[in-house]
Amino acid sequence: MLRIRGGEERIEYDAIKVRQDGSEIPCIVTATPFRDSNGQFLGIVEDFKDITERKRTEEELQRSHEQLRNVASHLEMAREQERRAMAREIHDELGQSLTGLKMDIHWLAGRLSGQEETVSTKLRDMTRQLDNTVHTVQRLSSELRPCL
Repeated sequence: MLRIRGGEERIEYDAIKVRQDGSEIPCIVTATPFRDSNGQFLGIVEDFKDITERKRTEEELQRSHEQLRNVASHLEMAREQERRAMAREIHDELGQSLTGLKMDIHWLAGRLSGQEETVSTKLRDMTRQLDNTVHTVQRLSSELRPCL
C-alpha cells in the first residue's frame, strides 16, 4: 500500500502494470496527493509513464558493457599469450645461440698455446660479456612471463 506522508508532495516508484491482454508494461508511477481547497487530503492521483523503451535501452547498455568486458578479457588473454610466446622465443632461441657462442669461445681458448695471452684475455672478456648477456636474456624472459 502506498502512503504519502504529511510533507511529501509526490513520490515516484517503478512498477510493472499488466494490460487486459496480460502483457506487462514497465512504468514509473508518480503518486501525488489530491487535496481540497482547505488542504484536506482527499486521495491520490497516480500517473503512469511507460518506460519500456528506457528499460530496453538499459538492457542493451548492460549487454554492451558485458560484451566490452569480454573483449577486454580476450585482449588481455591475447597479450598474455603473445608475451609468453615472446619470452619462450627469447629464452629458447637467443639463449641457445648465446650458449653455443660460449661453447665455441671455450673451445677456441682450449686450443690456444700459452704464448697468445692477449687472445686468451680477449676470450675471457668475451665469455664474461656472454655470461652477462645470458643473464639479461633470462631476466627479460622472466619479466615477460615469470612462469616460463
